[in-house]
Amino acid sequence: MPKTRKGTKTAALLPGRHGLLSTGDVARVCGVTRDGVAHWIRAGKLQAFRTPGGHFRVRDEDLRAFLRKSGGGPVSCAGGRRILVVDDEPAICALLQDLLTEAGYQVQLAATMADALAKADALPPHLVITDVALPGGDGTVLARSLRTRPTMAGVPIIAVTGAFDSQVTARVYDAGIDLLLAKPFRPDQVVGEVRRLLESGAVAAMAESQP
Repeated sequence: MPKTRKGTKTAALLPGRHGLLSTGDVARVCGVTRDGVAHWIRAGKLQAFRTPGGHFRVRDEDLRAFLRKSGGGPVSCAGGRRILVVDDEPAICALLQDLLTEAGYQVQLAATMADALAKADALPPHLVITDVALPGGDGTVLARSLRTRPTMAGVPIIAVTGAFDSQVTARVYDAGIDLLLAKPFRPDQVVGEVRRLLESGAVAAMAESQP
């Protein structure tokens, strides 16, 4: 029997065409991209079959089971994990929002520390990306403030900076930030690090318990 990726079955086990959904169908139901759906399948979260041509197909009952586990409907599964992006540069915010939304995440934007704290209190994110230099504050001060909140104590925080030196690095990691990235960053690097942090064992377990 040919090998398949985790969470998939071989074409020999394919049922009839009736009741099967394409990744595009699932993406429309969940409000995410096809890449986001494929990521769920490869991660083993959404059961799928492969066609002889190599395309994923999802049984309607498997999608319903996935939605129930995710919270009951499209709003719950749309965009997967919540990410809060804090930066006063509109271009950076737009870039990160596009990248992370395309990868299947829900993205909230904040331009100041006060705005970020208000949004984190209203709906705790599963991960935060913040600039080190913020109007009226600092990304390390934001991180320390977030860490005092029980809902945010273990949430991964990524900092980005255009002034990458040993002093900034020390200050960032002293504040309990998990990762420091230099601007300009590579888009694939950001998405890869976000995925790595969110899918690490302890963080994933904590995220599953959050609404």
